Amino acid sequence: MMPDKDWITGAGKADEVQKAAACLQVSEFHVFELAWTRWFGEDREPRDMEAMYWSYVADGVIPHWVRHFCRNVLERMASGRLDPRDFGVPRRRATPEMLYEGIVGLILLSVVIVLLLADAQKSGEAMGLGGCFFPPCY
Repeated sequence: MMPDKDWITGAGKADEVQKAAACLQVSEFHVFELAWTRWFGEDREPRDMEAMYWSYVADGVIPHWVRHFCRNVLERMASGRLDPRDFGVPRRRATPEMLYEGIVGLILLSVVIVLLLADAQKSGEAMGLGGCFFPPCY
């Protein structure tokens, strides 16, 4: 039996790489780095990985060791046993700056929404629509 063409060329499903990256909350490039380390047992310089990564981006060629890594991640995710730390992905903690930016962003978003709702109410009244447009209407 002859192996299929996809196996020979290294073509695979790009969505496996994307899904594995999403599960681990890392970039697709980092998936390549993690897969290399896990398969070969050593780190490799990012600039050395670029050729393989760009081959994936441009032509959809996924090396066998990346496909194996991604399938392992997706299998663990499906069975509920995925812990990104098992794959060398440290748990990220929010810094005080991140919390501050998030709170400020939420406040600004709330202000914009209130202003838009007030403008919609005012515009409705100016058009003679009258009444209450937004809850609570008593």
